[in-house]
Amino acid sequence: MRISAFLRTLVPLVALAAPILLHAQFQPPTQEELSMTADPKAPGAAAVYLNVTQIADRWLSFESYYARIKVLTEKGKDLDTVELPYQKHLYEVADIRARTIQPDGTIVPLTGKPSDMLKTKTKGFQSGRKVFTLPGVQVGSILEYYFQIRYSAGYLVNPFWEVQYPYLVHKSRYQCISCGELTYSSKLPAGVSLTKDRTLEPRPGGRSSGTGRRVDAAYGKYAL
Repeated sequence: MRISAFLRTLVPLVALAAPILLHAQFQPPTQEELSMTADPKAPGAAAVYLNVTQIADRWLSFESYYARIKVLTEKGKDLDTVELPYQKHLYEVADIRARTIQPDGTIVPLTGKPSDMLKTKTKGFQSGRKVFTLPGVQVGSILEYYFQIRYSAGYLVNPFWEVQYPYLVHKSRYQCISCGELTYSSKLPAGVSLTKDRTLEPRPGGRSSGTGRRVDAAYGKYAL
């Protein structure tokens, strides 16, 4: 199974963007994460997401995505390929960084450029997918990657966050800067309950963030 992401962008205003870029730094795994062979919160799962972070800045026309995934079975190894769609006249994918951490702690960085799978190209329009495969993935590996979506200058976009993942998410964070009030909606299958533990507070500089928790029988708790 390939991961398909649809996220967004940055204008090169380094001084303003510096606090956001701190979140692009990869983090060292814990010994518990390295030695994990199964997750009691998701019995039988092929993989679990250890972290998901999405940050958007509406005025800088920028979004970033960061994920850490623990591979638990052979099926989970299919998550090694990531596909990122783009529409060049509106937004493009940039600053892709990725690495694989083996169970013994060995780090295998992604080298080379992602493939550009061009889908459509006409005068003034181009769309396609950036595709990359994390190297050396095996059962027990941790997959870690980061990328940005950069929109055209002056193109103001409200973020769209898809928070329902195919596997359990242990920890997630969603932040929108200069977005004002945020709203969210959920669509759950029959028999799945939704519990709310959500905060949405304006922060200095027009920052808002939302947290919450989704619970279902198959995958346990999801942070919103």
